[in-house]
Amino acid sequence: MKPKTLLALVLAISFAGILAVAQTVPPAAGQISTPSAPKPAARPAAPTAPSQVDSVIKLVKGGMSEPFIINYLQKNNKAADLTPSDIVKLKEAGVSETVIGVLMDPASAPVAAVSPAPPVEATLPAPVAAPPPPPDPVPAPAPVAVFGQERPEPEYFGVAYLYDGTTNKLINLERQVAKPAAKVKAFGYGGIKSVSEIPGVNSQVRLPADQKLAFVIKAPAGLDPQSLVEIVRLTRQKDHREILQMQSKGLMGLGGVKNEADKANVPFNSSKYSDTSIQVSPVEPLPPGEYAIRRPSSPTLFCFGVDPVGSSR
Repeated sequence: MKPKTLLALVLAISFAGILAVAQTVPPAAGQISTPSAPKPAARPAAPTAPSQVDSVIKLVKGGMSEPFIINYLQKNNKAADLTPSDIVKLKEAGVSETVIGVLMDPASAPVAAVSPAPPVEATLPAPVAAPPPPPDPVPAPAPVAVFGQERPEPEYFGVAYLYDGTTNKLINLERQVAKPAAKVKAFGYGGIKSVSEIPGVNSQVRLPADQKLAFVIKAPAGLDPQSLVEIVRLTRQKDHREILQMQSKGLMGLGGVKNEADKANVPFNSSKYSDTSIQVSPVEPLPPGEYAIRRPSSPTLFCFGVDPVGSSR
């Protein structure tokens, strides 16, 4: 082999060895390799918020009181567009009509809640025996109105009484608790009615149609009486009385829901009876029928009936 050829071969082999060593040498001190940035992790999907219907049912099942739930709904101030199915679902879960009303309209809650009164037996006053005739033939003086006497005061807040100005007495009314009920027409094709049912067809307390009616209720001072009490007319059924609350049309209420509760209200005038009580009277004489006095949206009713003049009932 020629010397030039041998020299070229040695140089080629040396260069290849140097190149291989250079590729395996680690980076010099102070030089930091930059790894590729990791891909960001996928963000988990946000949990779905529960519906207002489910939230209210959860509060009721959890033992929350009605005033607490009403305050919660008013704070959120979100009116729910309830379907008839939602209303039935709420009723079956034990949600009161008051809470359902506030759920649909947060501004519909009562202005002031009156503490519930202990049960009072609804009884008529005992008949007063006629005074014995005077010993002399002089006729007794004709009865006159009671003047100068202190008027009686109701004992409990929220209990309605009939005030008899002739005898200056408060007369108990029939106390009942209405129960909510739903009535479905034609298997749901004819719509749904929501009513409050009161036991008994007629009240035990009967008043003539020509009697001037005045009712007395003990209530907190400084509040508008029109917001504290209602006079409502009841509808007689075969074995009970009732008040229509809501009514829907079409298949399962798809035709819309209408609030009917205000249609049973009777207009009345109110005045101050004493420092702790108010007096209410119907604007017009009440026609014969069944009636009740109640706090707005309260299931407790104080019932009475009005009979035609001259009726023997």
